[in-house]
Amino acid sequence: MAAQIITGVIDSGIYAPQHVAVFVGGADPWVIAHAKVFGGRIVTFERMDPPNSHRPKIPNVAASFGVRCIELWDLLPELGWTS
Repeated sequence: MAAQIITGVIDSGIYAPQHVAVFVGGADPWVIAHAKVFGGRIVTFERMDPPNSHRPKIPNVAASFGVRCIELWDLLPELGWTS
């Protein structure tokens, strides 16, 4: 699945090559793949970039593979944390 995500980012034609190289060389494709395979969500502080952004971000790529991203602050109440 990580290979499919990497291929999808490379073949999208949306992102600048230098940003693709950083994205595919890191853990982000593996995090997205893990969530996709095991039906999980990704907890991140990254936000969706506009569709014309040249840098792949976890929320954008994850959404294109049907993986949901949430922020830590949305997860904490689910875990029973209160302020």
